[in-house]
Amino acid sequence: MGKLNETYRRANIEQARYAVEILEASGFSIWSVADPENPVIFNKFTDDEIERMAELEHGRWNAERLRDGWRPGPRNDARKTHDCIISWQELPDGAGGVKRFDRDSVRKFPEILAKAGLEIYRKS
Repeated sequence: MGKLNETYRRANIEQARYAVEILEASGFSIWSVADPENPVIFNKFTDDEIERMAELEHGRWNAERLRDGWRPGPRNDARKTHDCIISWQELPDGAGGVKRFDRDSVRKFPEILAKAGLEIYRKS
């Protein structure tokens, strides 16, 4: 397997780091796993929660790209332009749309955090 480009390696680390902030902004809290061998993996996100967190994740991604010198435009990694550096509302939706990537990413937060010894729970 090839080595991941530095830009994308850093993007993966930042996504994991900000998962907790996105979850907390969406009504969840995080705690350390009581039993590291049997973490509870949260699986009760509502569709509205997924949508809100996906929009926050896309905003985080936009800020990360812009901070790294990327600009809006047709996708060209060498020139650091990307057609998805736009608002959530402007992103294509549906089966082939880009929004599904952000939704899929936030659905993976519970599993990723469990591997780090953390569990998600809904704030009361």
